[in-house]
Amino acid sequence: MKISIDSRTIQAGDTFIPVKGKNFDGRDFVDEVIKKGGHVLDVDLFDYAKKYRQKLACTVIGITGSAGKTTLKELLFSVLNTSYNVVKTFENQNNEFGVPLTLLSADDSTDILIVEMGMRKKKDIEFLTMMVQPDIVVFSGVGKTHIEFFRNQRQLALAKAEIFRAAKSWQKEKERHAFLNSNGDYADLIEQKATKAGYILNPYGGG
Repeated sequence: MKISIDSRTIQAGDTFIPVKGKNFDGRDFVDEVIKKGGHVLDVDLFDYAKKYRQKLACTVIGITGSAGKTTLKELLFSVLNTSYNVVKTFENQNNEFGVPLTLLSADDSTDILIVEMGMRKKKDIEFLTMMVQPDIVVFSGVGKTHIEFFRNQRQLALAKAEIFRAAKSWQKEKERHAFLNSNGDYADLIEQKATKAGYILNPYGGG
């Protein structure tokens, strides 16, 4: 089942979730979707994706960091897809709309789901993580991208580290791993946050 929030992409049999943005309201396009033969699922996209995530049996990998997220995603996909059924974030749709749609693109046949998670400001990653709850985190490092939204680089690092959250009750039986760039800025801080959240550390990039 294909799910979309863009009425222009809907084809017969697809499902449309109307979302409300700053300058648009998806409900204005419901009639257009129905005329195309699409189905309308009038739910809160974020709550729906969050509940859907709990039902997924696949391993969920969350990728974040200041740079290299898309490259890491494509590299992981190319390696893992040779042995597993892997679903990944489409292109660089790593925001508050793309992430829930990525979650909803997985199903019972999915072995691994790779979710790219982007950030511009504080709490962005926390919001996405509440939906994704990754079993595995790949953290590319802390640079200075979007630093204009923060007081300093340490505050930016803390915002990126919001990806590390304690396991939910339905995750308790899974080992959770964090692959961290040990050469990156504030690597010690990131490791502390990952450890506190219960992740097993797997540093990479050490010289």
